[in-house]
Amino acid sequence: MVLEHYYYWFRKVLPESFCKHVIKLAKKQNSTKGLVFGEEKKGWKKTKEGTKLRDSDLVWLRDEWILRQIYPIIKQANKAAGWNFEINTSESIQFTIYGKNQHYGWHTDCRSVPYDTPKDPNLHGRLRKLSTSIILNDPSEYNGGEFEIEFPIEGKKGYKREVVKQLDSVGSVLVFPSFVRHRVRPVTKGVRYSAVLWYLGSPWR
Repeated sequence: MVLEHYYYWFRKVLPESFCKHVIKLAKKQNSTKGLVFGEEKKGWKKTKEGTKLRDSDLVWLRDEWILRQIYPIIKQANKAAGWNFEINTSESIQFTIYGKNQHYGWHTDCRSVPYDTPKDPNLHGRLRKLSTSIILNDPSEYNGGEFEIEFPIEGKKGYKREVVKQLDSVGSVLVFPSFVRHRVRPVTKGVRYSAVLWYLGSPWR
């Protein structure tokens, strides 16, 4: 799929008080290791270089108030970027922690088939269509952890990789189609906190 925009960003669109609230809420829970789909059965996945694809810690949050604050931003991005994807629900919020040397290698967020979860009607029969990453703490508190995205070069073969430099402040939001490849570079100092969400809709037609 060729798009005019492969990502859309908002700088400082969410107040710092909101971001602190999310961090405080998440820190009340115990974190778990972030996994790649299928990893729990087959062991951790490797990159071509033989290193671990994903190394992060996370907490799952299902807070309707938080979701209501974020959804208008997603709706605006979906329209402004010209995607106009049909989305009608979201997954829980993934509060993600990247400490020193932690990272997430190149990947996409979508699966080739819809969720097969009859016991969870919120997900069942739907696909991830839009992904969102929110910067929750000041980037001055850590080094590294840049968000990088990959997309086709128009009229040429190959792909372009680009660091999203607009994620340089608390409350900045990035929205992109879930099929777009991206990564989080290793954090070299400090701790990076972010909130990740996925918005779902019916299978592509």
